[in-house]
Amino acid sequence: MTSTHSAARERYTQILTQCETLLLGHARRLTKGNNDQAQDLVQEALVRGYEALLSGKFLDGFKPCAWLSRILTNHFINEWRRSKKWDAGVTVE
Repeated sequence: MTSTHSAARERYTQILTQCETLLLGHARRLTKGNNDQAQDLVQEALVRGYEALLSGKFLDGFKPCAWLSRILTNHFINEWRRSKKWDAGVTVE
């Protein structure tokens, strides 16, 4: 692992410490209290956030909790839309 990745991991750990409780609460509201779904949603958002940090898409000056919350919300909306397509019996071609 390069020192750049180590620094990114350390920085991301600090961000997680700030935002974890907020993200889990937000995810629980979106999933109507389903703790398992909320935890999965937070985990996916954190993975996507870390990937964005490594690729340079996370810029200094952003509010990290708001940024991760937006990732979480977008993922939830995309999954909801995907599930509605399957539930509606619509063929995807």
